Amino acid sequence: MEYIEGIELEAAWKMYDDTQKESGINQLRQYMEELREIKSDRIGTIDGSWCDDHYFDYDRGGCGPFNDEAAFNTAIVKALTHENSFSHVVITCDLWLEIMTGTILSSHTTTLHREISSSGGRK
Repeated sequence: MEYIEGIELEAAWKMYDDTQKESGINQLRQYMEELREIKSDRIGTIDGSWCDDHYFDYDRGGCGPFNDEAAFNTAIVKALTHENSFSHVVITCDLWLEIMTGTILSSHTTTLHREISSSGGRK
């Protein structure tokens, strides 16, 4: 990632008219659709390192990357039940293990408003 000069989206948004806002929304939608097309043979970070997420704080550096969805789901359940045996958590984890199946793809990136800049309507 690199720094690109611009105005943070949150500040620029207030100055945009409806047409500019619609254009910005469409650009972000297109970027997210492109990211969703990225396929992977493992679940984890793009650089192959461990999963740095608050769910895995109990074992920092020890979770992921995961070779398949079953390994990822098992790690999520372990993280959620670590020092927590509330019945609703156990039920949620049981459901998680039953219904989670699918293709591994890019699900998110850091897309906070402070990390998106505007070029003032220029493409």
